[in-house]
Amino acid sequence: MSTSSLSGYINSEPGFTISGTCRCGRGAGVISTPKVSASGGQDTKTKINVALPRITVAAQNICAGSSRHFSIPKIFSELFNVTNRKRVLIVCTGNSCRSQMAQALWNELGGSEWVAESAGSNPAGFIHPLAIQALREIGLSTDGLTSKSTDEFLDQEIDLAVTVCDHAKENCPVFPGVKKALHWPFDDPAQATGSDENKMKFFRRVREEIKTKINSYLN
Repeated sequence: MSTSSLSGYINSEPGFTISGTCRCGRGAGVISTPKVSASGGQDTKTKINVALPRITVAAQNICAGSSRHFSIPKIFSELFNVTNRKRVLIVCTGNSCRSQMAQALWNELGGSEWVAESAGSNPAGFIHPLAIQALREIGLSTDGLTSKSTDEFLDQEIDLAVTVCDHAKENCPVFPGVKKALHWPFDDPAQATGSDENKMKFFRRVREEIKTKINSYLN
């Protein structure tokens, strides 16, 4: 999917234009400063911050040849419905284990009310294979998960930021757009030693602790 594909479809409708940027294929990002021109009226500018894990679904449908099924009101309804969901950013140091598992779990447990994203103060650039295994064995998808920097979120509005390790809490940048911050420290499964099975047990334990903590917060 590309921004030009999405813009091209919307521009084909009389009286509407849209421009913006979309970092697609990433686990997080925004469609920003779209411009909608109503036919015969003045331009109306609105800034929409949208977490991409949700918005790419609608956009890909449009660009895959299903655009005939979408009207302009439908598209913008999809966009604004996403913005109504609360955003949580989960932060650890490497963004390879705990925060990735927390992101997948929160998106599952939060249903239609939350969009979860994750980042690292010093991202490793990869997701630990045992974290991927721990998620997949309970039926959670790991598609779209990437290790990324907290710098990508500095200028975004976020309802809740959760640090899941002490180092991240101490070195986490200030997010001006964060409404609430919590600290939930969990043991680092990447530090597990011993056999592969022992390491996997460590990952499973931390996964279940994270799941319990999220469930408790949401309920």
